[in-house]
Amino acid sequence: MSGKQLAAITHVLFDLDGLLIDTETCYSVVNDNVAKKYGKEFTWDLKSRCMGLSPRESIGLIVKELDLPLTIDECMDLIDHYFNIAIKDVELLPGAERLVKHLYDMNIPMAIATGSSSKQYVIKTAKFEDFFIKSNYFRHKVLAADDPDVKRGKPFPDVFLVAMNRFDPIPQPHNVLVFEDSEIGIRAALAANMPCVWVPDPRFDVSQQNATQVLKSLEDFKPELFGLPAFKVSHCIFDFDGTLVNSETFLTQAINEVLQTYGKHLDFGIKCKTTGLHLGLSGPIIIEELCLPLTLQEYTDRVIKTFKQKMTTGCVEFMPGAQRLVQHLTRTGVQMAICSASTQITFPYKVKHFGDFFDEGKHFHHILKAGDDPNVVRNKPYADPYLYCISMFDPPPHPKQVLVFEDSPTGLESALSAGCQVVMIPDKSKFPDKTRFVGESTLVIDSLDEFDPQIFGLPKF
Repeated sequence: MSGKQLAAITHVLFDLDGLLIDTETCYSVVNDNVAKKYGKEFTWDLKSRCMGLSPRESIGLIVKELDLPLTIDECMDLIDHYFNIAIKDVELLPGAERLVKHLYDMNIPMAIATGSSSKQYVIKTAKFEDFFIKSNYFRHKVLAADDPDVKRGKPFPDVFLVAMNRFDPIPQPHNVLVFEDSEIGIRAALAANMPCVWVPDPRFDVSQQNATQVLKSLEDFKPELFGLPAFKVSHCIFDFDGTLVNSETFLTQAINEVLQTYGKHLDFGIKCKTTGLHLGLSGPIIIEELCLPLTLQEYTDRVIKTFKQKMTTGCVEFMPGAQRLVQHLTRTGVQMAICSASTQITFPYKVKHFGDFFDEGKHFHHILKAGDDPNVVRNKPYADPYLYCISMFDPPPHPKQVLVFEDSPTGLESALSAGCQVVMIPDKSKFPDKTRFVGESTLVIDSLDEFDPQIFGLPKF
């Protein structure tokens, strides 16, 4: 999926089997047992062709392809017997409950559009009665196997069109987002002219279909890419240099001053590669690319010494909007932390101009200096700093409930790897084309002055 946002989605349709609940695994086990009973093999090729079909169509295909000595009705009875036993262990698939609850809370109308029959639907969802029935998450359900309005099963669009037409008022197809796990389900959604998110079995060749987006799991879905409200957050973590204060400028100046003694300078390409990296990681890149006659220790010692001098005498300031946002989140009770690649040695020089603003406990629950914290094995761009920073909250939130503010590609990669939502505020002098971060980041803005907390379910200014 490209970084460009699509037309805003107003309604959502979910397939059931293999998308919301893990019944496809049950079917695989059951069908394999039936096949082995008659000395046959239920292969992946056959399974992939069955996925998304109505129950009768699927079983008819199995009987035909495996040449079973059974009628379709006899095979259905046998499979139902085994399935009723296997279904007791079925679970909701990762991300399903969280996504559905979020859309419901945001007043997004939803429905289920499945090839199942009424009888099968009751059996499949019995374990999750609160989710599928009592919660009222779904406005309606269309069970294609015995719904008189559905004349043709998937890959025809009928089931999705019927489900769409039962909303009141009826939306336009391009405003309805379909979630599917099967290839023929995607074909049905496309035939209905609806955007679709495909969460396939990893064995599918996803290049053969034109799904709007392909995900490994519903946990990876970003609602904001489709004009839907982003997931609510409960905690915020800020990068420090270049995000909260302009110390990144002084570090760049310090590095250039050291380089000038060797007739070198920090060019645009190297800046882009090293922004956001700890000196221990950026140093080797700079030393190698500029052929400096220094060891890493000599380089970092000189840079840190020069940096301290500049931070002591320079005009260190908040980045635009930073102070206002932090104070607002403090007043409204949102827990915050700082996750910086700084060390215990350099951080005090960065904050000395700000009085007690950055004292732990005033605004921030904790401040992680990942540069030399023994609990952080690998610094940004790895997930380690953010994962450890999250664990320091009491109690620790789920990473998806954490909103990270970053200014560098390495920080963005670190936060995304940790599973967080990310607001990217790229430095224009290093990354003039901010569109490169659209699609990866949850949100890209030019300044924290532009940030609207309500987008993420946070208290408004």
